[in-house]
Amino acid sequence: FGATYGVRVFQHMLNNYPVIAFDEFHLYSAKQIANAAFIMGTAKELAPGKPHIFIFSSATPQEQFKEYVKRLGMDVISVTDHPTQISPSRVVCEPVEIHLLSADLLRWKGGDEIRAALDEILHWADMCNPRARGVFIVDSVYEAKRLAEELRRRYSPADVGEVHGYMNDDERADALLRRFSVGTTTIDVGVDLTDQKSKEFLVCEARSAAQAIQRIGRLGRHGRETAQIKVPNRIWLAVPDYVYNYIEHQGGDGRTITRQQLNQKLRDAYLDHESFAAYTKKYSPLEAVAACERILRQQYFEDTKAGAEENLHHLVPLLYDK
Repeated sequence: FGATYGVRVFQHMLNNYPVIAFDEFHLYSAKQIANAAFIMGTAKELAPGKPHIFIFSSATPQEQFKEYVKRLGMDVISVTDHPTQISPSRVVCEPVEIHLLSADLLRWKGGDEIRAALDEILHWADMCNPRARGVFIVDSVYEAKRLAEELRRRYSPADVGEVHGYMNDDERADALLRRFSVGTTTIDVGVDLTDQKSKEFLVCEARSAAQAIQRIGRLGRHGRETAQIKVPNRIWLAVPDYVYNYIEHQGGDGRTITRQQLNQKLRDAYLDHESFAAYTKKYSPLEAVAACERILRQQYFEDTKAGAEENLHHLVPLLYDK
């Protein structure tokens, strides 16, 4: 117990938890890929006698991450979203209509584009029978507050709720019950817009393919057959200009496609321009070396350091080929 709390936790995790789950792991950035692979490699090298199973629950898995895991000599088993052949089957994702908004997200202009489209969005929502309920997801608290204020100006304040990190759990729960819920990434993870929180439309920014796929997946989770859907699930997706132009050039107008095709189209639109592979090749190895040095300095006494040092020196070249 003379060791620091962090040291004890590190050793306890390695030695006592054979199954480690990463829930809602959506790989929004190359940095997450590198860090997660390093965590798995560290467990494999420093606790070789205690095999670990890692479970990644994700709507947006990436092949690059699987390749890193395979380099470690670990088996990868994918659980896919192919329709079940078991009868009776169950609807998991209802059909959705997606309308793209071209926005300068690099300069944080997504909120401007959403506000410019508000007349169209709210006119549609009010014409629905019953009137459509909606959620707005943006990436800054400032923009969420501006949107919420604009909605309160048009409707009763009781119709509008805010959901972001500066609010407590009770306030966020209440905000999700309103006709319009406006929030940030707080809504992205673990929030099902069903039952009393039910929503028929979604308006959001999407700075990456993974973020777009994750946010699209917030809607249409009631499990209804198409004939039971009175108000269609509709999404307004604010994407970077180059993504909008790419999809428009592909002839996306008015087409019906599968979720799998949509996911691939979004990945192509976002990632064909920059895969951030250079990050994992140039910076991630340096980050891993620095982490190894901290582990050796903080976790091991001189008489036990040699074996751990040898294993960690094996890990970095294994992951990064250098």
